[in-house]
Amino acid sequence: MNSDDPADERIREALRSLPAPPSPDVGRRVWGIVRRRRARRTALTAVPVVTLALALVVWRPWVGPPAPVSGPEIPPEDLAVLFAPPPVDRLNVLAARDDVWVAALGRLEGVK
Repeated sequence: MNSDDPADERIREALRSLPAPPSPDVGRRVWGIVRRRRARRTALTAVPVVTLALALVVWRPWVGPPAPVSGPEIPPEDLAVLFAPPPVDRLNVLAARDDVWVAALGRLEGVK
């Protein structure tokens, strides 16, 4: 990075002349950080794997079909009401409703 500006050159020389702080153990500290990150990554990977393995060892499928659930008997009259189709308006009632909606929408379009 060569600069033609003399101010840049003065700043560069001033910064180079400053004493650098001593750091004899930078390599050891960097490797310590790398080791801690590897250990953390290994632990975060191993915990779910061990949990899954433990769950597979402990898990036991059901043996045989589940016991049937028995409830109170429902009288046949109530069953007929429960399972009857829902009441529906006859088609002429539905057609009359549709005619009312069409007329209302037609009035709204005429107002434009």
